[in-house]
Amino acid sequence: MPTDDLDELSAIRLSLERPSSSRRGPLIVRASGTYGHGSGGNSDARYLDARLAAWTRAYGPSGVVLDFRELRYEWGDMMTAVIEAASVHGVECTLVVSDLCRAGLESLVRDEMRKEPADYLFEDVSQALARVERNISDEREAWDLLRLPAPEIEARLREAPRLRRRLVDAALLAMTTPYASIEYLFLGEAEASREILHLGVALLRSGGVRALPTFERGLALIEPAIEEPGALRRLSRLELEALAEACARGGAYPRAGALIEPLLR
Repeated sequence: MPTDDLDELSAIRLSLERPSSSRRGPLIVRASGTYGHGSGGNSDARYLDARLAAWTRAYGPSGVVLDFRELRYEWGDMMTAVIEAASVHGVECTLVVSDLCRAGLESLVRDEMRKEPADYLFEDVSQALARVERNISDEREAWDLLRLPAPEIEARLREAPRLRRRLVDAALLAMTTPYASIEYLFLGEAEASREILHLGVALLRSGGVRALPTFERGLALIEPAIEEPGALRRLSRLELEALAEACARGGAYPRAGALIEPLLR
């Protein structure tokens, strides 16, 4: 009789720690063993991914620390899926490393993920946990900032430029959700063209090229709004950045970038 025991996928062993008394506090996931080299590690990645998916769904943590000090890892690009699975609610995970895995993970983060290893890799659990706590705080602040008028947002971004990337991602996420979230994102009186513009972006991001009717409807809404004289100039810089990235990710409307780029200089 077939079994669904995930442990058969990998010789790696995991343990779980919840350092906070809060029900939704961060999780620390410890791994020990050897991750297969290259494609030989694919089953290990699937195992880690599945366990993380189950634990993050069951506990709903605010963030995750991966303690890989006892995991031997040299290379295998499916490890990126493991890191993504440990990044919850827009909060990037952190990894605790040792000589067994440091070089391989530095290369993975730098060359495959195109990220700064110093933002992800730490030498001890306390450092990694502190960075996750900061990531959680930044993510919450980014969502709170979306409620503020554009001048107040820009003033805060000048004080904390690291929030800009997170704020754009939060805006994009809000644009992919039902219309109530769009209203949450853009509170206050909005001109008709601006509402159409935001609705078009939401349709493009939520439908994408995989849902052609939705994609075409989004194009039909967004193109006239962008072309309307002065429409883009009524958007804040944050909204322009979110719109530019939404169009780029969705493969939508090639003229959008040319129209938006001069306004972002």
